[in-house]
Amino acid sequence: MRGKFAYRSNTVRPSRDGAFVFTSTRGWNSTDANDSVAAFALNETGCLEHEKAVTFFEAQLTLGSAGGLRTAFWTNSTNTDPCGLTDYMYLSDTLEGTMFILGWTPSNQTLQLISTYQYPDHSTPYEATWLD
Repeated sequence: MRGKFAYRSNTVRPSRDGAFVFTSTRGWNSTDANDSVAAFALNETGCLEHEKAVTFFEAQLTLGSAGGLRTAFWTNSTNTDPCGLTDYMYLSDTLEGTMFILGWTPSNQTLQLISTYQYPDHSTPYEATWLD
């Protein structure tokens, strides 16, 4: 429980370098509960370095029945700088039909909103697929 809302876990995905793991949560008992992505550091054996997340990104709304989180598998000039952004991920929302694109920068351990997409015609897809 965080505050007055209960949450349930949803998705766990590793960073491309394997040094972090990203998790998404979604509200359990209320559509007023904004959902989030957390980043956790991993040690050399792949276990959590600490039980406390290094950072959170809180979505502006509840993510409905999905809250799907997928890291992009590809690299290009925008995500290969070791001091800059290294991972893109999407966070899907089935309640409002919104897709959030997040960026992970391990040098300062931040998750940032890169882009938001609202599906047309009130579509509410459960998942999406990254294409190269």
